Amino acid sequence: MSRFLNPHQESAFNTGIGRKTKNPVRKDKAYLSWIHELPCVISGRVGDGVQSAHIRYGDIAYAKPQAGKGEKSDDIWVLPLFHTLHTEQHDVGNELVFWQSYGLNDPLAICTRLYAVYPSVERAELIINNLPHSMQRRSGG
Repeated sequence: MSRFLNPHQESAFNTGIGRKTKNPVRKDKAYLSWIHELPCVISGRVGDGVQSAHIRYGDIAYAKPQAGKGEKSDDIWVLPLFHTLHTEQHDVGNELVFWQSYGLNDPLAICTRLYAVYPSVERAELIINNLPHSMQRRSGG
């Protein structure tokens, strides 16, 4: 019997990392409430319109499984997004294209940086305010 992976077998790369079956999603209500206090990572807007946007795509570099159909990612994989942008994120066919269109080429890195400074709003704002993009630059304004 070969010890090499059969390319047609299920693996962490084609089924989601470690997700041959649905695993319970790790939830953290306090963390999500904190995310709502932060400025939107794209527009910088703050207030009631900011929502916690779960990132669904998987990435082996972060050991992050792809969320299955009807499934949310663990709450660590969220970014603060203003509600209109959150709707756009869901409407785009390719989520990574959405993030890249706003200059956020590695949104999972931002998630891990925000999680590392939780619960400090001040430190999170420093991270968000120093992201290499802005909605204004994208629209030319």
